[in-house]
Amino acid sequence: GAQGAGGVIPPHATLKFDVELLGTKAAPVLQMQDTVVGEGAEATRGKRVTVQFNPESLKVNFANQIQAPHGSGGSSGDSARPPAVQFVGAGTTKLAVTLWFDASAPLDAEMLPEAERGAGKVDDVRKLTEQVAWFITPQPDQADPDRYLPPAVSFAWGTFLFNGIVESIEENLEFFSPEGKPLRASMLLKLIQPRITA
Repeated sequence: GAQGAGGVIPPHATLKFDVELLGTKAAPVLQMQDTVVGEGAEATRGKRVTVQFNPESLKVNFANQIQAPHGSGGSSGDSARPPAVQFVGAGTTKLAVTLWFDASAPLDAEMLPEAERGAGKVDDVRKLTEQVAWFITPQPDQADPDRYLPPAVSFAWGTFLFNGIVESIEENLEFFSPEGKPLRASMLLKLIQPRITA
């Protein structure tokens, strides 16, 4: 600045700094994995997806299943007494997260669908998002092939782990190529587990 710094830095001096990078630490990578495939010693790891960008935040919601029993307090005109409630279920825990995808950004091989790994890139972001959409698609039950079940999902990011099933996915396609192919997308992913896990 105009005053300088004591007798060490003169007024209006241009300062130059040498910066040395001493090391880097990789950020945790967000992964989703099908957790129920096969049985016994021969069980194999299910479908696994590594997401391109880590989320900005995770939203966890806890809810009890309660109801007021028929004829409970408060319904007879006694407004000073709150109505009685009772638990009617084990409650639920829900996770909501927005994931971002960009087909024009550099991609690690593990983030690409197997069919695209040789090319090292994709020209349509839906080739990335369809890997996540797989987790909401019902799969045949191994015990009864006529019955379909949603895949059990393990959602892991750093030390955060959420096991459940995908309840819903909302995908927004953005930024299109001159050929009309979507290059960027966001997915609002909601998972649920049928118990309260804090």
